[in-house]
Amino acid sequence: MSGASAEVAAVAAPSRRRATGDARVCDTRRKTGPVAPVLLLQPVPPLLLLLLLLLLGVAGNGVAGANLTIAGFFPMEGGWPAGLFAVPAMQMAVEDINANASVLAGHRLSVLFHDDKCSPGTGMRGLINYLNAEPEVAGIFGGGCSSVCMPLAETARYWDLVQLSWGCSSPSLRSRDRFPYFYSAVDHEIGAAQAWLRLSEAFGFKDVATVRENQDLFAAVEEELHADLLRAGGSGSGSPLTLVTAETITDKQSPGTVVAKLANQRVTVMLLAMYEDAAQLFLCAASKAGLTGSDFVYFGFSWWSDTLVTPLNPDCDPSEPTCCTAQQLSDIVAGMLLTAADYTPRDTAAGDRSPAGELPSAWRERFEQRATYDSFAPPVYDAVWAWAFTLDAFLADHSVDELGFNKPASRDALYGLMRGQDFFGVSGQFSFKDDNFRTGAQMVVNLQQTAAGQPVTRVNVGTVSEKGANVAIDQNLVWGGRATARPAGERLAAAAAGGGGDDGSVGAIVGGVVAGVVVLAGVVVGGIVLT
Repeated sequence: MSGASAEVAAVAAPSRRRATGDARVCDTRRKTGPVAPVLLLQPVPPLLLLLLLLLLGVAGNGVAGANLTIAGFFPMEGGWPAGLFAVPAMQMAVEDINANASVLAGHRLSVLFHDDKCSPGTGMRGLINYLNAEPEVAGIFGGGCSSVCMPLAETARYWDLVQLSWGCSSPSLRSRDRFPYFYSAVDHEIGAAQAWLRLSEAFGFKDVATVRENQDLFAAVEEELHADLLRAGGSGSGSPLTLVTAETITDKQSPGTVVAKLANQRVTVMLLAMYEDAAQLFLCAASKAGLTGSDFVYFGFSWWSDTLVTPLNPDCDPSEPTCCTAQQLSDIVAGMLLTAADYTPRDTAAGDRSPAGELPSAWRERFEQRATYDSFAPPVYDAVWAWAFTLDAFLADHSVDELGFNKPASRDALYGLMRGQDFFGVSGQFSFKDDNFRTGAQMVVNLQQTAAGQPVTRVNVGTVSEKGANVAIDQNLVWGGRATARPAGERLAAAAAGGGGDDGSVGAIVGGVVAGVVVLAGVVVGGIVLT
């Protein structure tokens, strides 16, 4: 069996002892001595990246001398192939930590690699492998998909393992009863989804529909959206936003029934709570049903990657409702508004530096020499440092032998030390809220296209502050069909009231622009005072 085949087999078949190469160690630099070869020095295509991880990242049970091991989970494919940027970011952090004498002095950190494919079953298979391997891991790093994080967190507690996710954002993970030792380096999706409502209110929209994938993460998001509308007096009881319908896609390969219901309801503003593969299939079907153009507005998550416009099955039958070309997909998604917590590396006026002594802008330049930048890469890097600082503080009063499975006293100590992390990182100030998630404003991204058939570009157009207190738009928006005039944002069955200025700018909509930035705090918009 070749090396690559052995890798795949090891991941596919859990055993009492890990087969050679089952967990790949992404530690490539010693505390002292020569620097080992570093993977991913240049941007790498996804398939080649995975091949490199399989063939070059093999290290059996660890790099010689490493005595602190964390179990890593990274999806290289599936609903959110975030491992394509998360692995390079994690590797950079491990290298910087092991080259830094001020943290974990006398120790070396390794983060093991498992491709969980954004699949609960594959993630659990990796956990079983880790639990049956030596050396015992000190904790868990990952995953990125909430569908993987949830079973990991529910299971790992019985081995007394603390888990720090670098990307999981399901509101359900706030439950301390189900997930007592879970942390996330990002905010949960409630903030991103509530930003859709605040933006809709600011733009004067009237009717909205929620469309979600049949996943726990998105069920929780939908529940919060509906509760938010009710708290504001919505759903026909006085709010400017009326919830027309709430639809669930039970089979992402066949969204036709949901699309037909939406077409029948003639709703034009849709809030999409789903992974990007399901979003692609839904948007393709919606386009073929005529639910695109200047009347329609789609909201989604800005953590969707550029694979949103890469056909999942390029050899599909064009007559199928979910079969679209890359050019068709680009035309469809143009005009979308996407939100997610804002962790963009920004230099501060005070010149704050990361734990590695680097300006955030310099870190981003260094990262882009390895892989394509993604807005979630900075919190991945900072989260590894959070683990390093936690372990460093633990080892000030404990020995390495006290790390591992079934050690509740050590688990409690690590959990408390993780809770106290508070440092400036490349993603900004890194600390946890009371619910063990990070906080922050929501970034607003507009997918823009200059002409039909042209590539879609991501344009950061503004922010929605935490809890929606302020909505700020500092760029003109481009809507569906490359329109500049704001859509009416109401059901097509109603009279299509106009709106917006001749130039389609947000300033024309709300009647106030200060230095090119519209700030809606305290301004009455569509009957609501945003305070």
